[in-house]
Amino acid sequence: MRANNRFWKSTSRVLPWLAVLFGGFMLRAWQLRDQLLADDEWHAVHKLVGSDFIGIFTSFGYSDHSIPLTLYYKVLTLTTGLSEWSMHLPLLLAGVLSLLIVPWLLRESTRPVERLTLAGLMALSPLLVYFSRTARPYALSALLAFLAVVAFYQWWKKPGFRWSSVYVVSAALSAWLHPVTLAMTLTPFVFYGVA
Repeated sequence: MRANNRFWKSTSRVLPWLAVLFGGFMLRAWQLRDQLLADDEWHAVHKLVGSDFIGIFTSFGYSDHSIPLTLYYKVLTLTTGLSEWSMHLPLLLAGVLSLLIVPWLLRESTRPVERLTLAGLMALSPLLVYFSRTARPYALSALLAFLAVVAFYQWWKKPGFRWSSVYVVSAALSAWLHPVTLAMTLTPFVFYGVA
């Protein structure tokens, strides 16, 4: 009887998370295979057509392509081939993984039901769904910028190498994907300085 109770208790914890992940994935992946590139998504394609790896690595170009994504696209063009699906895949994965990673990062300051609610709201968020459906770095840079802010807070609470290195790496990667994220990742220094 105890084993049966444990099974139902663990199932009642896992099933809502699976529902949130499934729903979040479906909203982000629905008709994504048929979606064509539009607007700013073409900046990276224009850059990789006219540049080699060094040219991509050393310049944001005239139309602010994301350097890491454009390098990834260049690798795809030389190996398996570039498609809309392969261009969207890293951002789709980042968008879905954020539904797990963000609540996990907040595990010390939130209760389980709050983490599940947060994941559910993130799964339904129109902006986060949109970020996950574009071939622009927003879904990945948002996740990395949030990780950087949480890492800074953890380092502030208990200084040490672990959280400071997580902050530096995630802030740097986020800025490399999209420099505008520096406005978010450097802001904690203002609060730290004021305190």
